[in-house]
Amino acid sequence: MLITRLLSNMGVWSVLPFLLSYLGDVIGVDNPEHVLPMLLGPGAVLAIPASLIGIRLAERHGLVEIVKATSWVMAATVAGYVLVVLRPSLLVVAPLVLVYAAAYGAYQAVDWALALRVLPSRDAAGKDMGVWHISMVLPQVIAPAATGWIISGAKQAVSVSFAYTGAFVLGALWFVLAAMFVGRVRLAGPAAPRPDSAAA
Repeated sequence: MLITRLLSNMGVWSVLPFLLSYLGDVIGVDNPEHVLPMLLGPGAVLAIPASLIGIRLAERHGLVEIVKATSWVMAATVAGYVLVVLRPSLLVVAPLVLVYAAAYGAYQAVDWALALRVLPSRDAAGKDMGVWHISMVLPQVIAPAATGWIISGAKQAVSVSFAYTGAFVLGALWFVLAAMFVGRVRLAGPAAPRPDSAAA
């Protein structure tokens, strides 16, 4: 779970900080600082019921399956941003933002539940959750810096389109890797986690 959470958050923070410049540089929006909140606001509202639905689906299909499925959906939406680079359109970006927000809301709710299930020891839960939380916070530093360097360098060396294509392909790849790794997590029973599952 530490690895999957790290990878997923690398995906989140490789894309989210750059949506504003993406709207301006790629889509050609005149006032992206006004448009982006109009996209993220409804997305945040949509994420609330999506989180509740995600938990209900996890009760039926399993925590691992829903975490994996939402990771694939987030990967697909980021890949959609890449395709929009080829034919810029705000009308296409808007539904991608909403789908991503819904998937992220469900992912967040179910991923927390899964993390609690795979704790190696209840006696050390505080320490383990602290370490797990680092895998959520650390990408907020690493991913924006790395993606920013990629976009800045590729803009100067090649083109704006190439810069965002490369950066967002990498963002989608983080989600793909997260989906693949979480598929290796096995829950031993309704309440008893496997001792080694927290490392996946």
